[in-house]
Amino acid sequence: MSRFLQFWIQKPEFMGSWALPVGYMIVLQLLTGIPKPEYLELLEGPESLWELSKIIYDYPYYLQDLSHFPLFAGLAWLWSWHYGGPRSGKFFHGKALGIAMTYGILNECIQVLLPTRFLSTGDLMMNAAGVLFGLWIHGWALRSKSLGAN
Repeated sequence: MSRFLQFWIQKPEFMGSWALPVGYMIVLQLLTGIPKPEYLELLEGPESLWELSKIIYDYPYYLQDLSHFPLFAGLAWLWSWHYGGPRSGKFFHGKALGIAMTYGILNECIQVLLPTRFLSTGDLMMNAAGVLFGLWIHGWALRSKSLGAN
């Protein structure tokens, strides 16, 4: 197995590993907090933010919902990686599940406070499905790695 994959599967040995999932959460929050381009155009906001908003919202709505799945799977993987993955006989790491799922719910609820944004049940479901998949796939990779080592 490549060193790159081993790094992202096994529990990190450096103290600041929490910074990766936290940084990822900050990036997700910034991306999901950008209003739609029409609103930024009315405000005459920064051109670069308007362009970014156009890129983010320039695909069909159902694909925007689906994009939550890999984004939150990645978040869950990072938290599971940080904590070392699930214990023997478990599918998920409890703390990783709690943090990623809570963030997925809060991230969607915060959008109610943003102009031109709203809480979406579809997004909530995709966030939750992504979290569960990310945790499961990290646990599977960890178990596969340990089985391959034996």
